[in-house]
Amino acid sequence: MRDKETVLCFLLIVLIALSTTTTSFAFLHPDGSEDGNFEIFGPRIDKLVIRKYANLDAEMTALQNGEIDITDSPLTKTWVDSLTLDPNIGILKNGGEQRYYTINFNHNNNTHLGNPEDPAYPNPVYPNPASIPEFRQACSHLVDRDTLWSGPGQGMYEPIFTPIPAYMTYWIHPNISYTGSLSVLTYPPSVADAATKLDAGGFHLGGAGGKRYWDRNGNDVYDGASEDFNIMFYTRTDALRKGAADMLCAGFDDPAIQVPYTRYIVTPIWQHVIVFEKNYHIYTAGWIYIGPDPDYLYDLYHWDNYYNPEDPPNFGAISQYDADMQTALEGIKFAPDGALARNYTYTFQELFAESACEVPLGSASSPKAYNKWYTGGNDGVALGDAEDKYRGQSWTQVVNMKGQGPDNYYTFLNAYPEPFQYGDGNMTARYGWKDNTMPQTLNPMYSSWFWEWQVLNEIYDGSGQRDPMTQGLVEVLGLAENWTLGTWTHSVTTEELTKVALKIRSNVEWSDGAPLTVDDVIYSLIALPEDIASRMCPDVWWQPTLEHIVSFFRLDAYTVEILLDVNTYLGANWIASAMVVPKHIWHPFITNPAISVAEISGDMSNRPEMLVGSGPFVYVQNTAETLLMTRNPTYTGLFDEAVQYYNQYGPLGTQNKEGITVAAVTPTTQITPFKVNPAGTPPTADVHVTVPVTNLDVNDSQDFDKTIVVTGPSGVVYTYGPVNIFLGATAWDIGEFDLTDLPPGIYTINVTIEILSGEVYEWVHANLDPALWPMILGPKTTEKKFWVTVVADLNEDCVVDIFDIVIVGSRFGAELDSFYYDYLYSPQADINHDFIIDIFDIVQVALVFGWPG
Repeated sequence: MRDKETVLCFLLIVLIALSTTTTSFAFLHPDGSEDGNFEIFGPRIDKLVIRKYANLDAEMTALQNGEIDITDSPLTKTWVDSLTLDPNIGILKNGGEQRYYTINFNHNNNTHLGNPEDPAYPNPVYPNPASIPEFRQACSHLVDRDTLWSGPGQGMYEPIFTPIPAYMTYWIHPNISYTGSLSVLTYPPSVADAATKLDAGGFHLGGAGGKRYWDRNGNDVYDGASEDFNIMFYTRTDALRKGAADMLCAGFDDPAIQVPYTRYIVTPIWQHVIVFEKNYHIYTAGWIYIGPDPDYLYDLYHWDNYYNPEDPPNFGAISQYDADMQTALEGIKFAPDGALARNYTYTFQELFAESACEVPLGSASSPKAYNKWYTGGNDGVALGDAEDKYRGQSWTQVVNMKGQGPDNYYTFLNAYPEPFQYGDGNMTARYGWKDNTMPQTLNPMYSSWFWEWQVLNEIYDGSGQRDPMTQGLVEVLGLAENWTLGTWTHSVTTEELTKVALKIRSNVEWSDGAPLTVDDVIYSLIALPEDIASRMCPDVWWQPTLEHIVSFFRLDAYTVEILLDVNTYLGANWIASAMVVPKHIWHPFITNPAISVAEISGDMSNRPEMLVGSGPFVYVQNTAETLLMTRNPTYTGLFDEAVQYYNQYGPLGTQNKEGITVAAVTPTTQITPFKVNPAGTPPTADVHVTVPVTNLDVNDSQDFDKTIVVTGPSGVVYTYGPVNIFLGATAWDIGEFDLTDLPPGIYTINVTIEILSGEVYEWVHANLDPALWPMILGPKTTEKKFWVTVVADLNEDCVVDIFDIVIVGSRFGAELDSFYYDYLYSPQADINHDFIIDIFDIVQVALVFGWPG
């Protein structure tokens, strides 16, 4: 039988490589200690070399021989036992894989299957003893999870007590465990308690053959065959689920329990359990690719997702009789903010456990291994080459990401062989793969294998990322310096729906030197899928998110508002974590009629010019034995003028801070984040500018000079510095100033940072070639523009003229969601944002035509 291996969260493959901080599973230091840190700058290494092997055994042998520094695959128990004896190898548990196993019960006690009931499909288990909560609670008491994890599980699983994988610590109820304040909801192992629950549910001893009978009429008397029942128990054969099934069957056979059952160990089980027949009472189930957002709980357990004869996610009809549980599940998926979603998730777990909807067993948790010392590819033996100084040094700042392990984005960004904090061009991490057929399709739109995304996640960044220690909300800075969750009202349905305003950093470059702009974001989310569709290519992998996008408003050169057709906090996660690809690379490639569909959707390994990204590494080449990536020099930096965004949490202490901001001062009004509407005659504007600078290093303080220069149409209007500033580790400096009486025009803010002293400065000067100093120490300049203009200035040239009229006129009559005209609709031309381009938009331009003359 196949497991339920449906990919419940389409973003998982990407998101997994990418947020609050805990005191474990973080930086690993040479002395074996761990802390709660990770950093969002780097990389410190110069090269990432992937070495490919035929299988796990070959890869682990290579690890023992010192050929590789880090590995890709969870270990078998045999390899755990073997590598534990090697003092050079670190073995790391990471909180479990993106899966969990559970004992599932069939809750459906209707006379027919389906939702609503379909008379064509009688319920084969009606009347259904497993629909009785006390029966399920009794079963829970018969499973000893501690014994299960240490015995049949051989220590290769993480415990769970609710249907959330162990790695999703942000969402797991903190009190539902054997030692928690709600331990009663775990139903600790007890035959006596199981017997009590069975009696309370009407399952009494004294039936046929001394077994229990189901006293359905409540007269406490065995009324013969009409009250007999037999539990159909379908079980899997892997160690954990077989062990759980053995344990439950042994409990059923206990003299005090005596539950009649028939155990089936046959294939295909799925036909009996999930699809057509649903002819079962208990099944040892498993789900993979779960999370990292908890909305999969709605998919798996809401009553709306039970149907027949198809293959329903909620094949056990869970929550059928529980309106409160369904409300909590709806809150999990459609809450307006992450904090409320977390509360709903806690409520659901309590209700789920109270009713013993399932018996959660554990998450697969095979550890991964890495070499404690820089190998240099030959077990640290000196060769007289440029890597000798690194060989044998301890790897530090390895990040043991929850649900992933040490082979992740943050490790390759943060790790270095102590004491060499940065490479000199030769520092190389060697990453082992157990599959030498990978990558098969290296393509940001169409890759599907884990190994392919291990490469792509190093080449491309999303707007935001997750904390690797909790896999919580997307809240760590990426390409964006901020994003906000809001609502918009649909003009036809009047529904309150989600909108996400995304503000892009202005100092990001593609690896070919081209600037990354908000138009790349719009292209990736809106236009690229349209280009793909026009060529009859397969959908991009992020298509499920795109289906929720109704429209967008490009507010200015840095800000876009994405409108969704649902109301959910997940909108921020979807948009902020979406991959961004360069428009200047992909648009001409996809729309070129000389390029075939097979080429567009195919492998780009031999086309490195197509794999231009904004991530920490640049793709170089792929061979049968190795894959090479090198440090992206435009990515590296210790300082960043865009302080990272956090909603509630932040290991760098930057809660609710943003990057460079421009705010209108009365009587000036704000049009968009970087557009200001002047007032008076002649029109002028007053603005308040905020420039934060953050030391992103979690260990070292810095001394640096900061200079700010603002120029406008007539030249320099403001200068600050250079002034020396000292920042401790993870500290920030906020610079604020006012500009008054600014005439219409485009203004440019230039912020220049250069590290001039401190520990890193001294180390860089002592250890690196001067050609590498600017990459780490600066000077580094960030440029940001703002506009003193009016709403009708659609092309941002600070003049209202015929070109603005043309933008509206070319789309006149188009409206959002119109069957005939929605393809003409342009958010830019919809000046008043009423989702129709009409005379009112023309009037907006006409009223100020010729401005500012």
